[in-house]
Amino acid sequence: MQTQSEISYYQGCPIAVFSCQFPIGKEPFSQEFRSIAAKWEKTIIDQLERWKALGKLAPGLDTRALALDIINIYEGCLVNWRITGSKEYIDRMEKLLGQLLVAGTSDF
Repeated sequence: MQTQSEISYYQGCPIAVFSCQFPIGKEPFSQEFRSIAAKWEKTIIDQLERWKALGKLAPGLDTRALALDIINIYEGCLVNWRITGSKEYIDRMEKLLGQLLVAGTSDF
């Protein structure tokens, strides 16, 4: 995914890092964070819907649920990588996202 030098330069999701500095509900920041998260979710859903329309994902797939899983895996792995400095979290992220997308290609 990235070389070690790229990983040491990359500091993770800036929105996650910044949003953790404020209490939940602290306005106007909380509204802006929610807006950013909603846009990110919509972007992923739109892409998953395109793939579903092309037959690359199962017709009955819940693209919103899959988008939330993708975001949770991505953010969780990045936060743990940032806390520990262990590239293993990045490697796991790649594996988990791959498994998730493969699972989305078949009807359960």
